[in-house]
Amino acid sequence: MSAAELIGMSLAGLTEAYASRALSPVEVLRTVLGHAEAINPAINALFCFRPEQAMASAQGSEARWKTGAALGPLDGVPMTVKDSVAMIGWPYFHGIGANRALPPSNYDSPPAIALREAGAVIFAKTTMPDCGLMASGISSLHGVTRNPWGLAWNTGGSSAGAGASVAAGAGYVPSAPISRARSAFPPPIADWPD
Repeated sequence: MSAAELIGMSLAGLTEAYASRALSPVEVLRTVLGHAEAINPAINALFCFRPEQAMASAQGSEARWKTGAALGPLDGVPMTVKDSVAMIGWPYFHGIGANRALPPSNYDSPPAIALREAGAVIFAKTTMPDCGLMASGISSLHGVTRNPWGLAWNTGGSSAGAGASVAAGAGYVPSAPISRARSAFPPPIADWPD
């Protein structure tokens, strides 16, 4: 399956494909990771990729789908989590450069707990402006998050990386205050790599 095919698929379509075994969470994660890693240098939306951890989650999800024991509609869905969401063992910087040396989080926030319990496959964190207080995608830690509709623009908003990554087809549901099941439009840049 190509990234372009996944981008055009709804969340419901994806989970139906898992249930019918037309697709597997492992196969989908490989495609999403490849696409995300290829486009991220241009948009700077994601950081802290965890492919091995995500693959272990995808394999667990695949086993549940095969036995008809999926945890729900997010089981096996590749997702990202905003830098302001605490997850055990993951960075928790809030987009602030001065926080760069902080140790990883030692607790899970409620959104992280809910996503893990739902079987979501978290593969990276998304960038954000410092404390989410700026109306732009500029961070003292992450730099500028670019808008995939025009790389000369930033994304705006506190969920800069979440919006840019979903609009570019790099994951389905970002864990951010306002999220969508998938990008409503295919990526605007015709030459995104598959």
